[in-house]
Amino acid sequence: GLRRPFLTPALRDAYDTLVEGLYARSPSVELRDIGVADIDEAYNAAVLDNPLLFDVSMLRYRILGRSTTISPCYGMSQAATERYRSKVLDRLDSFRSDVRGMSEYDRELAVHDMLVNSVSYSMEAPNGRTLIGPLFNGSGVCRGISLAASFLLNGVGVQAGVATGLSNRGGPHAWNMVRLDGEWYHMDITWDLSEYGGHVKHDYMNVSDSFMRRTRTWQSLPTAPSMDRNYHTMSGVVIYRLEDPS
Repeated sequence: GLRRPFLTPALRDAYDTLVEGLYARSPSVELRDIGVADIDEAYNAAVLDNPLLFDVSMLRYRILGRSTTISPCYGMSQAATERYRSKVLDRLDSFRSDVRGMSEYDRELAVHDMLVNSVSYSMEAPNGRTLIGPLFNGSGVCRGISLAASFLLNGVGVQAGVATGLSNRGGPHAWNMVRLDGEWYHMDITWDLSEYGGHVKHDYMNVSDSFMRRTRTWQSLPTAPSMDRNYHTMSGVVIYRLEDPS
């Protein structure tokens, strides 16, 4: 996952234990020698790196000495989880057939454009913070949109993950990082959702750290120094409009 490498060895162990337990829908998970802040960091990394953990709504934990008992809360029944996971995997299989034979960049572009054309931003969207809202209800928030993109991209062989930070539009924000030809790039589908002139926006497809630092801050992400695979660069546009978000 994108976030796991940035954890300390102890937190990577907690991450691995949580991922295993959450996929199995365990009623409790035991961790040792970990504090409350570390639990939150390991949990957030686990669910952001694993979009199929959409059924986990929160954690309760009890600390007794050096041992911590995690009690996950699952937001849907096991039957519903299995049904949605099957639907998600079927959706991926269908999408894979649509992009078969495409280059890595074109597969990424297909994921970007499919989500931009089919999803609207809504803070009231059911399951909007998971990949379920964008993929099956056509709406969600930045976190859900980024999880859906990460799942589809990795599913078609493009390395990607969910990035988080603070945006100048006010508060926490999530977007994606994508690796092409060994280089990491930022991609923000949420900020590309609005159309102008009847055209799909690609202003935030494969941009660099310096470009993204104009509008947000973050910690612990891969370095993205290049604009070589930026949509406008790939399209042969020398002078182009990049929106200045307010």
